[in-house]
Amino acid sequence: MQFPEASASQDRGILGFGGHSNTSPGPHPPAYSAHPPSSGYRIPLSTDAPFPPSVQAGRAPCLDADGSSPVYFGSALFTNSVHPCKIAPHLGSTLCRVPYGGGEHEHRGRYDLLPFTDDMELIPASGGANPTWTSACGRRI
Repeated sequence: MQFPEASASQDRGILGFGGHSNTSPGPHPPAYSAHPPSSGYRIPLSTDAPFPPSVQAGRAPCLDADGSSPVYFGSALFTNSVHPCKIAPHLGSTLCRVPYGGGEHEHRGRYDLLPFTDDMELIPASGGANPTWTSACGRRI
């Protein structure tokens, strides 16, 4: 995220972010929506820090191949791209894994956890094909 540069003007004194004077309040920010963003809320994390407590991470939507270890969804941040990832706290320091070429590859550095909410659902797919999507009224999209 980049912030605008603070600028100075001899006519109006020192200006703060967004060109508003530091001596008079600017307009209020827009009200927050009751609905989450379409991409969901994200929790920024790093492989150099501990995994957040379950009260913050939420419930895990899946279990790993062992049938008992929780697995979360996330996004692994690379220099020029973002990839979906598996986040599995039981894997220790390599808890963030990126699927590629039929395998899981360790990711080190920044990643975002996507907490799974009651507004989300998992849709089965097979053979690399997307499932048939239907709208709330039953029409195909």
